Amino acid sequence: MLMEQGYQEFQQLVMRYIHLEVLILVLQQDLERIRLLKMGSIYAEWLGLVIDRINSDLGKMRRKMKSMNGKIVEVIQKEKTRLVKYKHRGYLYEEEYLNSLIKVECEKLLKQYLKNPC
Repeated sequence: MLMEQGYQEFQQLVMRYIHLEVLILVLQQDLERIRLLKMGSIYAEWLGLVIDRINSDLGKMRRKMKSMNGKIVEVIQKEKTRLVKYKHRGYLYEEEYLNSLIKVECEKLLKQYLKNPC
């Protein structure tokens, strides 16, 4: 089956977007717990910088998706997977990502962001 031109790039963009979206949710939960630590305000400030950078990257990704004539239509969290429905150049696609693999990718991404939080 021939893949539509640019589809694979868009598919990779969607996958990274989903990983970053999950990472933001996890970091926001962690942020609440970190504030309870003795030095929590300092850790929270630092983590806030990382969250801001990820949010900025998510915004850039949304704009890139739009420029590629696509968008994420729906994300459904299931027990063991995350179902993502998205449009690209008028076609509707579905991808299902395993939560365990999302976790691994989120950890890799977080390590990258922590090396350079600003």
